[in-house]
Amino acid sequence: MQIQKFGHSCLLADERGARVILDPGRFSHGLSHVQGLNGILITHSHDDHLCVENIRELLLLSPKAVVVCDEGSAPLLHENGIDCRIVHAGDEINLGIGIKVFGSKHAIVHPDWTNIPNVGYLVGMTLYYSGDAFDIPDVDVDVLALPVSASWMKLGEAIDFVRAINPRVVIPVHDHGGGFNDYVRLLLDSLGPKGTVIEDLNTSDLREI
Repeated sequence: MQIQKFGHSCLLADERGARVILDPGRFSHGLSHVQGLNGILITHSHDDHLCVENIRELLLLSPKAVVVCDEGSAPLLHENGIDCRIVHAGDEINLGIGIKVFGSKHAIVHPDWTNIPNVGYLVGMTLYYSGDAFDIPDVDVDVLALPVSASWMKLGEAIDFVRAINPRVVIPVHDHGGGFNDYVRLLLDSLGPKGTVIEDLNTSDLREI
């Protein structure tokens, strides 16, 4: 699988020409040249993961792309005239590349803040991205998109998430532009599973992972 990052939590996955993009939120950049998409996958409704303007731009270039989302994101998309397919944990869909859905709730930011839906996606039995949660799938994961900076998490939780999943490769995401990736790399190298490779995609083109 080839993977490219477009800032923060936005990843493009390409497997033998089938292409899906995950979470093109407001911190994403460089999307104006992304074409040939089969699907646009949204984990939840926060604007750093769902930006209506970005989705519209992507659909102009890939009008047949299917927008897939959690139930909490659907109202915003419908209000803006964007058709979408709502998915829940346990669903499996085929967008030219197989997609499995996991999880149901965003990680808790604070007990006084109402929680929202959140789903994670396993793309092509290769790339797993859980959105803003640490839901552990009941399948082996080869490449893990790992959130590393957020109000809802501690970095130690991210380390434990990697240990529980034990992927071949980790791609840091939810990093607000990679501001402290060197520190994250140090911790993952020291505390992550032996043999797991860390791939920083912040400055890369489409890369074979």
